[in-house]
Amino acid sequence: MIRSILWGTAVLAAVFACLIFTTNTVTAEPLSIEQSAKPATGAAKIPPEVRDAMTRFQNRDVAGAVAVLDKAVEANPDLPPTNVIMAQFCGTSQQAVPAVR
Repeated sequence: MIRSILWGTAVLAAVFACLIFTTNTVTAEPLSIEQSAKPATGAAKIPPEVRDAMTRFQNRDVAGAVAVLDKAVEANPDLPPTNVIMAQFCGTSQQAVPAVR
């Protein structure tokens, strides 16, 4: 009996906490026509070596992509580590199985 009361109280407390933390309204300003017409700035910052590695990965040359990314990371210290970039490639291309092998 006491155990069920404790579980019931815990569930009610969790629901109450969820209601408190999720009742804030988050609003975003809609994009203006001028903003939506501008190209994305992130795509222009991708180094050509990373684009080459992406092409190699899409052609299932995982070892070649890793080698190119290693050189790109050494040349561009602002880039994330090779394994992070490869994880991004896997996540966006749905080719995780070949990358793991």
